[in-house]
Amino acid sequence: MHVVVVGGGIIGMFVSYYLLKDGHTVTVVDGDSAGERTSVYNGGLITPSSAPAPTISLRRTIYASLRQLGPIYISPRQFLGKMSWFLPILRKKIGGSGKVAMDLGTRSLKLYHDFFREESIEADLNRGMIALYADAEHAEEAAHALKGRFVDEAEASKLGFKGFRGGVLFEDELSINPAKLHSELRRRLTEMGARVVLGRNARLQGDRPRICMARTDGEELIGDQYVIAAGARTSELCKPLGYDPRIIPARGLAMVFDTGGAQITRVPAIFEDHGVVAVQHNENCFRISSFFDIVGFRDNLRESRKKWLLETASTHLSNYGALRYVEEGVGYRPCTPDHLPLIGKVPGYDNLYIASGHCRLGITLAPGTGYMVSSLISGRGLSDSMVRDFDPSRFAC
Repeated sequence: MHVVVVGGGIIGMFVSYYLLKDGHTVTVVDGDSAGERTSVYNGGLITPSSAPAPTISLRRTIYASLRQLGPIYISPRQFLGKMSWFLPILRKKIGGSGKVAMDLGTRSLKLYHDFFREESIEADLNRGMIALYADAEHAEEAAHALKGRFVDEAEASKLGFKGFRGGVLFEDELSINPAKLHSELRRRLTEMGARVVLGRNARLQGDRPRICMARTDGEELIGDQYVIAAGARTSELCKPLGYDPRIIPARGLAMVFDTGGAQITRVPAIFEDHGVVAVQHNENCFRISSFFDIVGFRDNLRESRKKWLLETASTHLSNYGALRYVEEGVGYRPCTPDHLPLIGKVPGYDNLYIASGHCRLGITLAPGTGYMVSSLISGRGLSDSMVRDFDPSRFAC
């Protein structure tokens, strides 16, 4: 069976990987000539423990719309223009399930362990992650709820951090260099026989109940099945098909530094009170990532936002002075109102699937999502609860 996957980010590539392993022919098409940048400019953590989404209240939304400091900012224009997206959350008519996301994350983590054991992929893989808190009591509560090991202030200091009274260590979770994983996975797909078409925007064409082609600039891609894995651009692809996936972009920033060979931290970390991720990939490369900005597709980040991120890092990294700036990049996280991805068949179509809406968990959930989509296309059984939890029809009415 020939499957056309629209989207060359980490989700689209893991979908393609498992389809290839199931014996299908795969074509991947992406409008970005360099590949999907959201899959490159993120924290690179593979952390089921961070899957539960924070509660969004009306008070917190208004505060985030007025204040441009801190990890969350919601543009007033976006809030008013996307009211239909925010209202179900504020009225608590849509509630994302932390357990659902964590369960998929746990399955995905196991698939990652299998993937790195089976494949010759060099992606700066590191084992272990710590969530750090300003309040030791909050850390102890998280350790109990999430079954991690509590770390006190002294141990956090030995790991390279300061200003935290406690933390939770998850020894089985992972981190990777997302740029390397993205590049290496694309190489592996090519070796497995996939055709990867970059720099061409695809438009799906057909009438319900079937898609007949994915048309690009100068080519018609004919498949038996089609998968939309276009991240934050998913809504643009779905609109002409009469389906609204309720996905909007949330902007994030990643900054990469050269350590000069210095050890900055001994374990990747999330600064839970700030929404900041800090990861040392190898002896020379360090990454800081943050922000959840709902501002539409705007690349220009205020200098005050970057200053806040750097000041937060300098406050909490003991050896921050050894870092030397290399590059930065903005990525757009595809978010649904309930913070759960859409995985499954698009309502009204027999041969069209969607794998999108992973928001800040794209790296974490990618193998689990890819395996699910391939299972659905290949006819391999999935539990009713898995299919129901991520059913794309939940936003169809």
